[in-house]
Amino acid sequence: MKGFVSTLVVAALGALLTSVNSANSTAMPEKSAAGIIAFAGNRDGNAEIYLMSETGRVLRRLTNSPKLDAAPAWSPDRRKIAFYSQRTSNGDVFVVNADGTGLVNLTKNPAHDSLGSWSPDGKWIVFDSGRAGGGIYVMRSNGSGVRRVTTGPDSDPAWSPDGSTIAFTSKRNGNDDIYVMKTGGEEPVNVTNSKGIDTGAAWSPDGRSIAFTSTRAGAENVYVMDADGSHVRRLAKGLEPTWSPDGKRVAFTSDVSGHSDILVVNASGGGLRRITKGAFLEFSPAWAPARKSP
Repeated sequence: MKGFVSTLVVAALGALLTSVNSANSTAMPEKSAAGIIAFAGNRDGNAEIYLMSETGRVLRRLTNSPKLDAAPAWSPDRRKIAFYSQRTSNGDVFVVNADGTGLVNLTKNPAHDSLGSWSPDGKWIVFDSGRAGGGIYVMRSNGSGVRRVTTGPDSDPAWSPDGSTIAFTSKRNGNDDIYVMKTGGEEPVNVTNSKGIDTGAAWSPDGRSIAFTSTRAGAENVYVMDADGSHVRRLAKGLEPTWSPDGKRVAFTSDVSGHSDILVVNASGGGLRRITKGAFLEFSPAWAPARKSP
């Protein structure tokens, strides 16, 4: 994942996304969490997207494809779920309504495209792509208006809750680390800078913390740090962290049971519990955001 961010390109992105920050600043207050998690599982023989309660009760299967569907990401209004799919020969970003209807391929590019996250106002999606040598891109939530953000094979982009910052994984200094960059044009900052592989940044709902996966202790573990990279603390063995809407818990993928399951741990540490307990492979959890007031 090489290549530095173009200051001019990021500056253009900042102008483009002014509405993201202003829209988020006037957002309605949030209600309490509903406790729904989207995830990928092979219950029908190959990986599909499902919804379950936070107790592990499966509520609905959203996709039905002979190819892998994974990495779901909720829209802020909880009405849609974007996800990565290999149903095309190259891999693309798709979106589907939360009831499983309205499937749309958003990227439709010969290169490999992989999902990141939604902007806080739901108007944009950030993703990584192999097109033109690789990098991070943004597009409107309908797939139009594609703009390049970084140059090089950067990956795993995640938009901050206030819309001002994008975290992503990059190997620009020779090792996979997590960087953050302001959408207004500043150069990215390395906030992990460890000898291990650091990937999969996930912002806490208040934007003060970032959960991520790291091999700094050998195996893959889930860690939490302050958004500036300070106060790093290990939570549990696993990967692919996602925050509960109230910011008190983190769900993640782990093989501690002998195969891939989804577990939950308190964001402060402790309280570890397994929420998928079948013989299937379950992974890529994404906790639904809190509902907004009407």
